[in-house]
Amino acid sequence: MPLSQLRAALAPALALAVISPLAPAQERPASPAQAVPNWLVNCTNTGADGALQCSMSQSVVLTATGERLLSVTIQKPGEQDDPTMMVTLPHGLFLPAGVQMSVDSEARDPLEVQTCEAAGCYAGLRIESALLVALRTGSELTFVIMDLQKRDITLALTLDGFADAYATLSR
Repeated sequence: MPLSQLRAALAPALALAVISPLAPAQERPASPAQAVPNWLVNCTNTGADGALQCSMSQSVVLTATGERLLSVTIQKPGEQDDPTMMVTLPHGLFLPAGVQMSVDSEARDPLEVQTCEAAGCYAGLRIESALLVALRTGSELTFVIMDLQKRDITLALTLDGFADAYATLSR
């Protein structure tokens, strides 16, 4: 899929990734950064026909400030289309390093950072069947990014609740 088509397919997920709720993470015990528990499903009406467009997301936030470090938003554009994942990243990255993604320590192909704007930087991909199976059955989704001093930063999301949230998208 050409990059322009991928960007067009991921545009709704990109918009939702920026506004995903962060409040639940602030209620948990203090730690430097933590994931919002489980996966949140958000549906919006897409037009007069009453069709709903749903996405699921989870974020890693700094507990002290509520600042988002990473958000992952998954959307299923249509019944015949592969789902898409948009990863929203913080500023201050060494962009040529890209994003290393793994499910339960099983590394996947690196993601390219596609663009940056005021809200952060973005990397997206189509979720093919093997990755979808890993996400449904796995326990942790991990991203490694590199800061400007070329130090690795590891951010992890729980996959608890992923299968149930994804089932909601597929309805």
